Amino acid sequence: MFKKNKLFWSFNYYDLSLLVVHGVYFILLVLNKSIIENNFKEQLRKTIRNLNSNNSNITQDCDYMKSLSTYFHCCGYNGTKDFVDKKITFLCCITGKNEPGCAQITIKEIKQKINNLMIVPSSVIFCIEIFFILANIFICLCSNEANRICYLNKV
Repeated sequence: MFKKNKLFWSFNYYDLSLLVVHGVYFILLVLNKSIIENNFKEQLRKTIRNLNSNNSNITQDCDYMKSLSTYFHCCGYNGTKDFVDKKITFLCCITGKNEPGCAQITIKEIKQKINNLMIVPSSVIFCIEIFFILANIFICLCSNEANRICYLNKV
């Protein structure tokens, strides 16, 4: 009997700890949303500065810009006019034409998709965790009641 309860409580502690970690993660994500956004914008500005200064690391910065440009159909921070040399615009953006800037478009797209990417899966996992905690409590209560009835029948 003790081994069953020990296993039960260890599983409940594990499930409760997962619930707490999940909750803390979700709260930190929500509270640090503006910090994440500002860090992204600063990194994008730094990339544009590096590309305009003909830094030796142009390939890595250009690849970063090209991946943003390809996925979000944008170019530069505010648009193609951010680049001093038009050659960089054609190298680092998908078309090099007059495309909108990546700063606002990327953040807007991610904010629109955040519901499907973070909130829905987190809510489902949270509900599963709550279900397991409640199911374990119910099982424990039922097994205690069954043990009590068996004990009373023996007496």
